[in-house]
Order: sequence, then C-alpha cells, then structure tokens
Amino acid sequence: MQVYNNPASSMYGWAIFRSHGGLGCPPSYLSQSNLNKLEPRSSKGCEGELTSSRLREKMHPPEEVYKYLYERMATLCLEMGWGEPFSYARAKEIYAAIELGHTIADTFSGADAFNANNDPVEYKSTTSKSVKGAYTGISVQPTWELQDEYLRNEKIAKYPEHYYNRFEKGKLVESWVMDGNKVYELLRPKLRASYGTALHKKDPRLSATITTSEIKKYGRQVI
Repeated sequence: MQVYNNPASSMYGWAIFRSHGGLGCPPSYLSQSNLNKLEPRSSKGCEGELTSSRLREKMHPPEEVYKYLYERMATLCLEMGWGEPFSYARAKEIYAAIELGHTIADTFSGADAFNANNDPVEYKSTTSKSVKGAYTGISVQPTWELQDEYLRNEKIAKYPEHYYNRFEKGKLVESWVMDGNKVYELLRPKLRASYGTALHKKDPRLSATITTSEIKKYGRQVI
C-alpha cells in the first residue's frame, strides 16, 4: 500500500491511500507556494475521478477535497475489510494499528486490533493535550460480583495490552501501552464506587478514566 502526501497536508490533512490498484489514481498537489490549487497527475484510465480540466477550472476548493477524500477513505476501508471508518473512533483505530504494526480487527465488537503475537488489544484515543483513556458505556450487571467478573474476563483484563493514543492535527503523536491486568486494577475501585448508584441513573452504564499520571506511571511509551 502506498501513502500519498502533499505539501498542504498540514493545512487540510490531505492524504490519499491507494490499495493495489483498486482505488483509481490519486491527485498530485501543487507546490508549497500555491496551496489553494490542486492539480491531478493524470486522470487517464481513472474512471470516476475528477478530470484534470475540472480540477484546474474549479481550483478545487477544500469542500471538494473533503468529499473526495471521504469517498476514497470509505472505498479503501471496504476493499481492505477494515469496516466503516467513520463510526466512533474507527478511523483513529485503523491509523494507530498501521503505525503500531498491528493487525486491524475486522469487527467493531471485541478487540480493536491484534498485536505482533496475535493477542487482542484495546485502543483508547484522544485529541486532548494530554494522553488519557476513557472507558465508557460499560454494561451494568445485576450484582457487583458479576460486574467484577465481567470487567475482569470480558471487558478489561481480557486484553493483555491497552494502548492510549493521542492524536494532534490528524496524526498519532503519542502512544502508551499498559498491561491489561494493571488497567483492571486501576479501574476496578473507580467503577466499584459508582456501581451502587448506576442502576438508578437514566443511563445506567458505568464509566471511568485512566488518567495521564497513571498512564505515565504504569505504562510504557511506544510513540
């Protein structure tokens, strides 16, 4: 797979991914001195692509670039079996898996990806200034004993590695990994404290956060 970058990427986050000939021809971009125009290399043989003349005539505004990239991203993910990239944090998970050398999970439930040992891993993404991991929408079980078992065996400790990924301007700039058992150990008391009142809330699901300080104390930075 090839990645096409251009001098304007910092401005609009323009990048086109092409998967073994299945997505047509990506456009090339103008020099740094003129970021407001966009010219394709060649539209020959690229059905469905915007033609060279149209791009030159329209000066290709950012709105059109966005639509083009949106469609191309959706097509690429469909061809690669990565699922819908625009649901929840899926696009960030795909990006992180590529950067970390992981295999992207082909379903939305369960693991987000698989590491080099083929172990299932959990991803948490943020665009905040500091890395952190929010665990939200955790189903509430009838008793705390069942809840604890669910957290340990199904939701948290089930994944040997949890990755905390921080994105900035569309790029993965920071990533930390923490052992799943340690994550469970840190989250358990937080979730236990809110369990008693959870069933009486309009949204009874549990939530808790692994903080920046916890990540830096117990985790290991990989990016």
